[in-house]
Amino acid sequence: MASNVLPPDLKIISSLRYDPALAAIGKQRAAKTSPDALSTPYYLLPYHQERLRNAATCFDWETALAFLEQGTNEFVKFLDTFIPDDTKPWRLRIVMDRLGTCEVEVNPATSMDPLNFLLPSDTSPQTTTWLVYVDTERIAPSEFTTHKTTARDFYTAARLRSGIVSLLEQAEVLLVNPAGHIMEGSITTPYFRRRNTAGGEGGPAWITPPLSSGGNAGTTRHYALAEGFCTERTIAATDLVDGEECWLSNGVRGFIRGKIVLKRIPNATPASVPFPVAPPPNSLCLNPSIQSNVSTYDYSFPAVSLAYFLRYPNPYSRHVLTTDVIDRYVDPATQRLHTIRLHLKKSKVPSGILKLLPKGIGGSDNSGQSYILETTIVDAKEGWMQTESRNMEWTGILSVVEKQFYQSQPLEGAIDALEGLSLDDKRSEQTTVRTTVTFRSRFGQGKLLGRKKAEPSSDHNGDYEEEAPKRGFFSSLSTAGIQRTIELIGLNRTRDAVLKSKQGMNVVLERLRSGGIVGVLEGMRQDREAIYGPEGGPWKRVWLAGNGHASTEDDDH
Repeated sequence: MASNVLPPDLKIISSLRYDPALAAIGKQRAAKTSPDALSTPYYLLPYHQERLRNAATCFDWETALAFLEQGTNEFVKFLDTFIPDDTKPWRLRIVMDRLGTCEVEVNPATSMDPLNFLLPSDTSPQTTTWLVYVDTERIAPSEFTTHKTTARDFYTAARLRSGIVSLLEQAEVLLVNPAGHIMEGSITTPYFRRRNTAGGEGGPAWITPPLSSGGNAGTTRHYALAEGFCTERTIAATDLVDGEECWLSNGVRGFIRGKIVLKRIPNATPASVPFPVAPPPNSLCLNPSIQSNVSTYDYSFPAVSLAYFLRYPNPYSRHVLTTDVIDRYVDPATQRLHTIRLHLKKSKVPSGILKLLPKGIGGSDNSGQSYILETTIVDAKEGWMQTESRNMEWTGILSVVEKQFYQSQPLEGAIDALEGLSLDDKRSEQTTVRTTVTFRSRFGQGKLLGRKKAEPSSDHNGDYEEEAPKRGFFSSLSTAGIQRTIELIGLNRTRDAVLKSKQGMNVVLERLRSGGIVGVLEGMRQDREAIYGPEGGPWKRVWLAGNGHASTEDDDH
């Protein structure tokens, strides 16, 4: 797959466990493969190397592939430089870009019985059983499902649909392809017990979905197949039985007991809310008048929530002229921070919409400044933020309401109680955000309502005329048709705006990580100068006015 068609920030990843106890248990069993995948404290390291090489080959990343061709012993020495204390277990996340730059993120891992990392058996340690749900949507197989990459928004969406809001929850959701076959779990490989049809024996055997179903080529899956624990077989979602036992596995937790749950849990995200069902990430799910998507920031919730309030201006939002705080308070009962802000933006009505409107309704110049009202609620203790933004101008033509829900997501394998979260730490947790944008055009409704009220009797059955249609190309459009066209134009603009919004947030987050608050403020100053020049525009004039240095051009007479 050519690199030029991939998301520009795409990276390949592999997560694994470092545990000094692994080397000891590896010596207690006879390996069936060479090299032995359990010969180092890095769980299944040779399989992680192979997984990364296969992904780099698929994406034609020759420079990255050259780095990954080194032997296991050399790679162990490379990883050893990132381990803070070789007597404790750690969760590693290997991240590599197309240029061959390899980053290793290291986080504390909970202590576990090392036998959990061997193949399961009837004598395996009794661990907590995970609840395993089945996704209500269908996922299209692609390179992003076969290989583990940073394009993971569709996994997050599947988890949210099943009501799983944290990686610390002992729950999993199974992804299903358009043919109705199980692909994989969102963070694990699943194994199901079925009758063995090979060799005519007919006894029970463990099976896992084949890669042809679209799932990820996981390292523990590789290990289970190589050691003869399971075989591949297509598994229909409709064949699963409520309450049946299964096994799950991944490179951080080893093997985990699971139980299929076919009923939706009460607090699950309603099935009527659309989410992206296929890569690439950040794709919007088309539904008339309502658009939703789920994305992830590789930063902690404190950093993301702070960046949200410091996001204007940035290189991707230079249309924002001013931001004013209208109200801000902490609710004494809930200890939640409530904020109301007003943003002034440069915002012209799209020419495509103006062509649909009666002459003069767009104003004489459509010079393009509009206000956006934003309300925000932050719960720092529970780790979530809820926002709503709506336009204050042109609401009769097109009302746009954007709602977002930000949620802290501790990284898989992190310690149960997160400690010492700092604004510049990207590794302790991630933050997911679910965005829903609602479009509604009320064009012509006021006039039609006025006509109805003017009728002498409520039981009158006469027809109501719509306003005169536009001439020329638009003469065939009714009021309802114009409304729908306006909504579609707004939808197309919003697709671009959602992408730029996340890009802008990432700029602010990186400034916060590298330079703290001072770095963010310096970036804001540079962006203002890029918009207005050294004079600073209205931002500087407001500051001067507040300090008794107002420009004479702004004096009232």
